[in-house]
Amino acid sequence: MMMRQLNGAGLPNTLRGGKMIVAATAVSMAATASLGQMVKVPSFEKPRIFSDTELIFQPYGMTSADFDNDGYPDVVVAVRGPLLTGDAISWILLYRNLGEDDENGNWPGFAAPVRYFLDTDISTEAIQVAAGHVDPNLDFLGLPDVVVSAADSDQVYLFRNDSDNPGSFFQPTFFQLPSGYHPHGITLGDFGNDQNSFDIAVASATSDTVIFLQNVDGAGTFVIPDGGAVTLGTGVPARGVVAGEFDTTGAGPLDAMTPDWPSVLPCQLPFVNDSVSLLRNDGNFTFTVSQDAGGCGDTPRAYRSLAKGAFDGPQANDLAATVECRAFVDIILGNGLGMFSSNCSTDRYQVHPDINSLVDGVATGHLNGGTKTDIVVTVSDSHEVAILLGRGNGDFQQPTPDSGYLFSVRDLNDPAFGTGPRQVIVVDLDQDGFGDIVTSNVGEPSLFLRPSITVLINKFLVTSPPN
Repeated sequence: MMMRQLNGAGLPNTLRGGKMIVAATAVSMAATASLGQMVKVPSFEKPRIFSDTELIFQPYGMTSADFDNDGYPDVVVAVRGPLLTGDAISWILLYRNLGEDDENGNWPGFAAPVRYFLDTDISTEAIQVAAGHVDPNLDFLGLPDVVVSAADSDQVYLFRNDSDNPGSFFQPTFFQLPSGYHPHGITLGDFGNDQNSFDIAVASATSDTVIFLQNVDGAGTFVIPDGGAVTLGTGVPARGVVAGEFDTTGAGPLDAMTPDWPSVLPCQLPFVNDSVSLLRNDGNFTFTVSQDAGGCGDTPRAYRSLAKGAFDGPQANDLAATVECRAFVDIILGNGLGMFSSNCSTDRYQVHPDINSLVDGVATGHLNGGTKTDIVVTVSDSHEVAILLGRGNGDFQQPTPDSGYLFSVRDLNDPAFGTGPRQVIVVDLDQDGFGDIVTSNVGEPSLFLRPSITVLINKFLVTSPPN
């Protein structure tokens, strides 16, 4: 399949319908979910900005779960700062969801964020976070806990949820990784197949290595098992990691995938490769490594971020990958047997008119209330997110400049907020069946562009099909 590039197309004619009429500041995009002669269209309220009190904090990785056990998903953000002082004291911010829409259809927002520090005595750099239940032998409510990768100190931190006060975390414990490992991407999963508690996988930003931490007691005690440090053999940093059933022929229920990321800055093309690595779980924390889905003609790039999804069937064994230094997203289809589409058979979508725009984070979810998986990508230098609506067959709706597929995350009243979106998650904050979008925005403190979190609440429209 050929690379998908931007071209012009008309907007559909929007009619009144759906659960509410969206304010004039909302923007709609071409639709896919059928409703008789009509279709449902993701349409977002004006950006809502949430910020910490620190001017020079820098948010990055995010995760979402119902931490306070009230039925509504909350958000945790990894934060490092203060940056201008040269310190690297880090914390996580818990944004507790205040619940369902009011009688006017307005989501009430987040409570004031609560800080939980990693360590105030040493320099730490919180990068990514993941949520899952790691201590079933201590917490019988099944509350999600949080793990954090800390690059400068080569550590992984665990914040256990307090079952006596859901949505509050105990003082963290940490697990030391090899010196210079620089942990970056992190995820949780039952890699040990004990069907009891989650283990941890963490990717290095400096080496082609993924380390697995085994949960040995169901109480949040982790060790690196024999064979738990897996070398990919690519010679470039792994950087990110996602867990899933990518190869059902393996003995373990969960495999891992990483982007292979030559960390060359500023952008110097061509890069070494743009493959992804599969770590097939063979059981007992042994993994078989293979590379696939790399290259597109004679223009190799580096994959920056990965997200998994079910793009062409019911199994979430496909990948979306953002491309370093280009406004591209690659769709990598898996067959569940450890094989992926490769080279130019992988769809490559241009998601911004400026081909040199910086895309970073990528997330998957359901934005129009259907079962087809959609993709959201951050475009950092234009302060936007781009959306690709899935067709359910591995193909995505062609984004065009006129179809409203780009949404600003900047504050409409104060553009100093909402600049530089990096990471993104899709989560149904108001529980209306339509995914909402949350971005972490690094800003630029030296220019007084404030770091922040942006929420785009999805209030779908009912509209006629696109022209």
